[in-house]
Amino acid sequence: MKELPRSLAWVVPVPAVPDHYAVEPAKVFEELFKLVEESRPRPPAFSRGVSVAAVEKLELLQRVTVGEYEIQPIRARGADAGPALNAWLSENGFGAVPVENMKYYLDASWTFLAVKMSPPQDRTSLEKEGGFRPLRISFASNRIVYPLKFSSHQGAFGVTLYVLTEQGLASEEGGRLKSELAHRLAKFDFFQRFPATNVYGRSTDFQRKWPELAKLWSSVRNEGRVKFEQGTVNMLVAVRVNTRVNLLSDWAEDFSIEMK
Repeated sequence: MKELPRSLAWVVPVPAVPDHYAVEPAKVFEELFKLVEESRPRPPAFSRGVSVAAVEKLELLQRVTVGEYEIQPIRARGADAGPALNAWLSENGFGAVPVENMKYYLDASWTFLAVKMSPPQDRTSLEKEGGFRPLRISFASNRIVYPLKFSSHQGAFGVTLYVLTEQGLASEEGGRLKSELAHRLAKFDFFQRFPATNVYGRSTDFQRKWPELAKLWSSVRNEGRVKFEQGTVNMLVAVRVNTRVNLLSDWAEDFSIEMK
């Protein structure tokens, strides 16, 4: 087994100040993939320390520690707060981010989460998990969002999103996305990997086959974040994000879709 790094850090922009954080077992994503894959009837077609100036422009909200993560939410005051945010990031062990990558989020008054990951002295539990656990971040939004434009300087990469909603994304018979939504996803070079999967969180069969997903569903229901017991999961994939044919810097807006 590879040795875990001593520490890691990254910045996540979100449209609203999160109201909850939690860590989840990495096996959740393994179960999600298998759950969605099982439902496919056929292979789908492939489609395309801070200075005074920084203090004036930044509002450091209450720091949160959850599991192996330490999270500092930051509100940036004004569209010209990019240099101040970079100064804070540099002075606190984060790499600077190109200011042009921040502009979209500064203009929209998003909150920036400066996240550091530090393994505990006794790292046995993390090693059993296979590494750092997924971090769950909850916040209010009237759309499904994923902050991709912020990574314009990171080179090419792929993205897999699992979207769980009560009624699913707008779809036609057979679980395929309606053309309007499919066209919007294609705008970001995303496609639906498999047809939508129906799930019922409290069914005995679901809990037996997907124990970690069942625990996650139970947690978010107990927290009052999910009111429904039956929903659908869509697996959305982009395999060439930030390549020459899909440059993030060319996007007029960040990835988002309407909730149905």
